[in-house]
Amino acid sequence: MELQELGAVALETPDVKGLSTPECPALWRGIGTEWPCTRKWTLAGLAERLSGRKITARVTDNELDVFFEHDGDSGYEVVACDEYINSIIGITRGAGDRPAYAGSVSIKHDPVSSEWAGELLGECPLSDWFPGRPLDEHRIWIGAAGQKSTIHSDPYDNVNAQIIGKKEFIIFAPEQHPYLYPEFIHAQLWASRVDPDLADFERFPKLKSARGFRGQLSPGDVLFIPKFWWHAFSATEASLNINRWIYSEEESRQYWHEQPAARRLIDYRELLGSLVTRYESLSAKNKDRHRKIFEELKLGMLRLAEESETATGVTGGTQS
Repeated sequence: MELQELGAVALETPDVKGLSTPECPALWRGIGTEWPCTRKWTLAGLAERLSGRKITARVTDNELDVFFEHDGDSGYEVVACDEYINSIIGITRGAGDRPAYAGSVSIKHDPVSSEWAGELLGECPLSDWFPGRPLDEHRIWIGAAGQKSTIHSDPYDNVNAQIIGKKEFIIFAPEQHPYLYPEFIHAQLWASRVDPDLADFERFPKLKSARGFRGQLSPGDVLFIPKFWWHAFSATEASLNINRWIYSEEESRQYWHEQPAARRLIDYRELLGSLVTRYESLSAKNKDRHRKIFEELKLGMLRLAEESETATGVTGGTQS
């Protein structure tokens, strides 16, 4: 696996009203250092400010456990904001038992946290960015040192602002799919079992051929990740990020497995077989709960399999 340092892009002024979304990843170093959130927030201060408020947290801050060890119906809990934040401040990277993770909390729509999180968003001007892209979803991420995500991709452009602490990141172009071993988690998310910190080349031999970028985010840095680019984060310190997924009505919001670029990389019949196996392993209650989604997904996968086979002239598609 070869990773080049992602160079910072010069952006001399915080006036970004005319900014357009890049086609490749972009790192704007220090663009947010004068924002109210970056200048004023500390974890200890937020713990005091949010006393009496609640937040939803994953039971572990290791996404490999969240996506590949839990069944999607467990692994979350509602906790007091101040108790949670104070509990992660003293944790060091490499600690044994991992703490909970208040990650991917919807600022506008989470029923537990939206009221206070909306107040915080007023102190982070990401909503002013990319005015031609009016539809968005803001998320807040608060985690301990050592928190890490899977290598995954999202179907939306992503602008991620580091507010407190530091994080390392790696990014790969969409066509790196074959070397990263991504798996279908749900329609909006593909994620990999590859641990970026412990590359297992015996288990994942194609990983040796992966080529991407790496870098570090400090308070005031903003990272732009185009949709479908694979990426992963690892916190070197207790940290807080705010990100914004953005799109517009005019854009096609197809998912990764529906993209023309993905079709030569995915065996849709094999993928459908794994989805059927997962569905059949559910309890009767969860089968009923997910039946409509599964049937729609099944029809979509069959259509994609037929289209891919027609295009390639090969029955069974291609191996990813």
